[in-house]
Amino acid sequence: MERIQLYRVKRKYVKFIMIFGLLVFTFGFVLLIYTFFEGFNTELMGGDWIYIIHICQGALFIYLGYSQLRTNRYFIEWDSEKIRYQLPDNKETTEIRLRDIKSVSMDLLNIRLYLINDDVKHIKLKDIHYNELNRIKKKFRDIGAASSG
Repeated sequence: MERIQLYRVKRKYVKFIMIFGLLVFTFGFVLLIYTFFEGFNTELMGGDWIYIIHICQGALFIYLGYSQLRTNRYFIEWDSEKIRYQLPDNKETTEIRLRDIKSVSMDLLNIRLYLINDDVKHIKLKDIHYNELNRIKKKFRDIGAASSG
């Protein structure tokens, strides 16, 4: 089964960002608690507001890392009998048997699969690298030629 990951994610960099975010968050949180016991300096410049900024920054890094790791689950794969894909628009994996495809229509970033049961599956290929996009479109061109011929 040939599989194409739609978004490339360097996991080691994402994990580094998440760990860095966790350290910054923890640093800001511990120092904020400490300043509450010692007395919070409310001056805008030179005060203890920087610890709140550290907490927000750490939380933002953790969220960005998590959202990058989530994009790793989007794919398109196929073999001689079926196509399976999961895209950001879909909550679950969709599976289509090749013999159920009546015809294929493509434009720049969209693929429409017209099925035998008069259903239409729409695949949006936005934000995908050029080489992967060409491989996917070539495969669907082949499927369209085989189903119409």
